[in-house]
Amino acid sequence: MPKAVNHVACALREMMVRPFVLLAWGKKFHKDGNKSVSRCVYYDHMFSKYQVQPETEHYVCMVHMLGRAGKLREAYDFINNLPLASPQPGVWGALLSSCSYHGDVDMGREVAHILFALEPENVSYYVALCNMYVAAGRWEEAVELRTLIHDKQLKKPAGYSVIDVGLR
Repeated sequence: MPKAVNHVACALREMMVRPFVLLAWGKKFHKDGNKSVSRCVYYDHMFSKYQVQPETEHYVCMVHMLGRAGKLREAYDFINNLPLASPQPGVWGALLSSCSYHGDVDMGREVAHILFALEPENVSYYVALCNMYVAAGRWEEAVELRTLIHDKQLKKPAGYSVIDVGLR
């Protein structure tokens, strides 16, 4: 009997992973940022109640929710308190996107420089910061950054599409 109970408990624990992944992504797209921030308690329960270890996607989702709610400093602190030696670029990228959304150029610059160090060849971070400068009317800084992009010979990778026509 204990073996069967243990098997069911393990199966239930495994099944909890999917709902929490879906819950996290569902909250990500919630329209009212303040309500979704108040629902961050679900994130806290993942490990404390259900022993589900958060993954990078959950961290990105939390940063995105906090950022879209305008809680940029809270999102920044959340990243710095993650149990990771170095958070993945996607986590910082979510914060950069939120900085752009809210027009916080100063924090955006700080986050972009972290991303420049993590992925120095990724031109999208440079372009995002440049666009923030332009939106804020900071033309000199935008020109300097465009010059840096040119000097480093950074280029956006060419896009491509694959179409399956069903022929064999």
